[in-house]
Amino acid sequence: MILREANAPTANSFLVFKGKGDLAQANGYYSAVDPNGERTTLGAWWTKNGFTFDVNGIPTNAVRTSYLNFNDLGSGRDMYFLQRGDGTVAAYVTNYGLFNQDAGNADLAANRTNPGATVCMVYGPVEGQGPTRIVKFFVFAGGDFAFNAPRAPAADLDGFEPKFVPNLCLNCHGGNYNPANPASPTLAEINTGASFRELDIATYKFPGGRLVANNAEKTAFKSQNLIVKGAALGDTIAIQPIKDLIAGWYPGASIEQDNTFTPTGWLGAPQQDLYRDVVKQSCRTCHVAQDADTSNNGIGWITYGQLQQRRSFLDSFVLCDSRVMPHAVITYRNFWLSASPHRPAVLRNFSNGAGWLAIGL
Repeated sequence: MILREANAPTANSFLVFKGKGDLAQANGYYSAVDPNGERTTLGAWWTKNGFTFDVNGIPTNAVRTSYLNFNDLGSGRDMYFLQRGDGTVAAYVTNYGLFNQDAGNADLAANRTNPGATVCMVYGPVEGQGPTRIVKFFVFAGGDFAFNAPRAPAADLDGFEPKFVPNLCLNCHGGNYNPANPASPTLAEINTGASFRELDIATYKFPGGRLVANNAEKTAFKSQNLIVKGAALGDTIAIQPIKDLIAGWYPGASIEQDNTFTPTGWLGAPQQDLYRDVVKQSCRTCHVAQDADTSNNGIGWITYGQLQQRRSFLDSFVLCDSRVMPHAVITYRNFWLSASPHRPAVLRNFSNGAGWLAIGL
């Protein structure tokens, strides 16, 4: 239950920042990213991207992690990453359980019990459009060895209502999609600027009710994160702030993810505590993918100055008026129901002299 100080979640409150999209626009997008119609089922997508499977239906050539996504969607997730020699990356995740943060969702994912929808991403070229690699999204209505699962134009990722591809995905993966002709978007338009996302172990829970990943899981998460970080200088699998975050998490050979890492733009008192207690907990999950601009005009919250310049944004969108941030319902719940510290109070009461007067109650 949401605390009284927060607005009650509604279908129009969350995952709509990049627009809901519509059926015609989603179909046009799919026609553009799959111009030869070679990825209309999950099995066809697996085959096209080179996944191979054992007799139990588990990929033999991909890196796997299974967990409860406690701070984002609240479902169990069974995630696979495949990096190919030509620089193409394909990843898919099947959702398990309800979007309710139930600890058992991690076990459902690990055991592949009652799969839901599968969301797929590819970093690679589009047939007939030259060598330029872009990030592409696909949703399929099924998973767990469901080769015939059909491609779906939309997904319901919070229990409120379906929203359409790719707009739904861009809320947390960044980028924008506003084609002039939705039925026939250009390569420049389907190249949305979206990113593969980092995997933040501190926000997950694990099979068996565990709060901490074991060494095998840590190794797999590091492998997946390093794929997102990119193998080549200048690749566009993710924007630079995401790559910098991963580099900060893994400064050496250790499999441990250093979740105490703070970006240089937030170092120093008192802003470092604001980053630790609020930004990395409730804002970074989407904002780090939104913008690579390092000036104060950016909205990636990669520096203190960016958030400071938008103090009035916090007043209206987060704390006082519309209250539509955080922009995913589980992240929103976690923000308003947080304790020790209560993140809304930390944000309200934060002050830094004349540069940031406390927003107050």
